[in-house]
Amino acid sequence: MSFVYKPLLQPRSIRLLHLHPAPWDEPVRCSLVLADIGNELLVYEAISYAWGDATDRKSVICDGSDVSVTRSLFEALQRFRHEDTIRVLWADAICINQQDDEEKSTQVQLMRFIYEKASKVLIWLGHEDHEKVQTVLGEICRYLSYRATKRLRGRQVSYQWRDRIMTFPMDEWSCVEKYAVSQPLSHICSAPWFGRGWVIQEVALSSSADIFWGHAKINFDLIGLAVKNAMRTGGFHTNDSANARHAYLIYLMFQSKYYSEWLMSFYSLLESTDHFAFSERKDRVYGLLGLRTTESEHTTEQSFIDPDYEGTTVDCFKKVTEKFIFEQRDFRLLSRVHHGLGLETDWPSWVPLWDKPPGEIFMNRFRGSELTTDAVVMKETCRGVECICIQGYRIDALDHQIHQYKDVVPSPSDIDQVKRVQALLRQLEGTYSAECLVSAFDNSPEPVTGGIPDKLVRYRKFMEWDPPMPQDDSHSLTDCTSRRALFHRKAVYFYNEYNKIWNGHALFVTAKGMLGLGPEAMRSGDVVVHLFCSPVPFVLRPVDGLWRLVGECYVYDVVEGSIVKELKESGMPAEKFCIY
Repeated sequence: MSFVYKPLLQPRSIRLLHLHPAPWDEPVRCSLVLADIGNELLVYEAISYAWGDATDRKSVICDGSDVSVTRSLFEALQRFRHEDTIRVLWADAICINQQDDEEKSTQVQLMRFIYEKASKVLIWLGHEDHEKVQTVLGEICRYLSYRATKRLRGRQVSYQWRDRIMTFPMDEWSCVEKYAVSQPLSHICSAPWFGRGWVIQEVALSSSADIFWGHAKINFDLIGLAVKNAMRTGGFHTNDSANARHAYLIYLMFQSKYYSEWLMSFYSLLESTDHFAFSERKDRVYGLLGLRTTESEHTTEQSFIDPDYEGTTVDCFKKVTEKFIFEQRDFRLLSRVHHGLGLETDWPSWVPLWDKPPGEIFMNRFRGSELTTDAVVMKETCRGVECICIQGYRIDALDHQIHQYKDVVPSPSDIDQVKRVQALLRQLEGTYSAECLVSAFDNSPEPVTGGIPDKLVRYRKFMEWDPPMPQDDSHSLTDCTSRRALFHRKAVYFYNEYNKIWNGHALFVTAKGMLGLGPEAMRSGDVVVHLFCSPVPFVLRPVDGLWRLVGECYVYDVVEGSIVKELKESGMPAEKFCIY
């Protein structure tokens, strides 16, 4: 018999899972009990886990009926079950009726309180080889006992293996190499849990959290501290650092309740979590609403927007975009608009795909700059279509793309490709200044990296580089040592910037001969415009008297030149661009 949920009758009602005691190999049995999240006497623990493969399912018996759950949750319940007493837990997949969108919307609004009130959050990473778990946790604890003694403030470093506490005195190792923790942390952080978006708020809102990995248990704070210390002291090999960045962000959010200076705006939170995974597109926004941000620090507002699972993904993404534009007057998000190779006709062109990382964006070069604007941006209905209307100047029409740019795929290990990039740049130098080229292809934040003079130094080092060809016929540089010997570090820096900006962008020339980089979806006849709300120009497409936003672009003559200033001084009236 399939399980039927009893309705939640009050706005602050939740269900708690009473996990019945049993030995390890017995069926998992539980019952659901209604509770009021406002009840100060509630005592329960909340589970945080990666859902895993949705098709790999097991059954638990809930109030006498079968409930289908993912294997990951089933194994978590097995692991957390006591043999002799009921354990009171909260687990989203069982405690929320996942088939009821109205209930999901209400419960997601309560998620903040659910995890804040839990006595502890139990993090389930899954099962792993016993020897590997003990080796990894042992090396992490030894690293902490030597490298993070000041931050531990006398606290004992330990983890639990089955019923045994494994301790690591502060003086156990006289010396620990800074890279010693790179591989162990990479191992544990490669667990799917660290890539799941929901876990950020599940841990950040908790008062305490423990990680359960197979038969081991360790406090999350210790793993977070090890990651933070390794990140800040260069204790990661490059190849091992990607997995740990997720853990680092989760730890920073966990600590932000104690350090208000670590709080982010909701926009920065969306940016920082670009590479976390959510099973439902709308959760890219809804899964972060419970977190404290700079907007919620001094307000009683529950969340940035109200979740609505009955609405569409377009509704969700549009709602958060409109809040940024019309309430916060934060127009950076327009630079996140990237349509790939073509614009979707049923999607507002000015609304970013929040669930897809935009790649390298030109607005990033103004990171750290104070961006202020008095631009007027309105929402209007034009020609029967809902638009956002922004004033600006029409700069020039796009004439053609330089296809050679996309034909040369940059690769730092392929000497032939490096030389082709140099050849393309030398060809462009015949028409455009070095300042123009370096500004286009080096997207590093100027307040941080010294501006165009420093970029020119890196560019010239790259153009001067002339490595000997390898002895074999591979024409590749696979050995890191030889690459470092042949590349000047400033040349490497420029080439890395070139590599980043190449992906997702196309090189174009306007009708007046200006060089620019823009979105791959642009085509001849599109127009480069300067919108008063942004320091970077945009490519717009005229359609039946209205406009579609193709994406941001970079044109040296607009961003670094005097075109906009000359237009203002000439008294050129601004044009209203109605974008749908």
